[in-house]
Amino acid sequence: MEGLQIGVITELNELAEKINDSPEHIQNEKSRVFQFNIDEIGPVQLLIKDGQVEVVKGTSHDPEVTLKLSEGNLSKLG
Repeated sequence: MEGLQIGVITELNELAEKINDSPEHIQNEKSRVFQFNIDEIGPVQLLIKDGQVEVVKGTSHDPEVTLKLSEGNLSKLG
């Protein structure tokens, strides 16, 4: 189970890093929280705030959008 968690978190962190490297398309976005309820590991949130993206394990923020999917299907989105 831990291997899956590391893989998913790594993928989301890589996505956040890509966005943060070229944030011009989110510079004027309001703060947003996207939550992924991943069958194998539980909730992971993608936070957009002040033109930056951050990945957080758990449910520390109220999400605007929640997606429930498996780790495999999350990988297909990327």
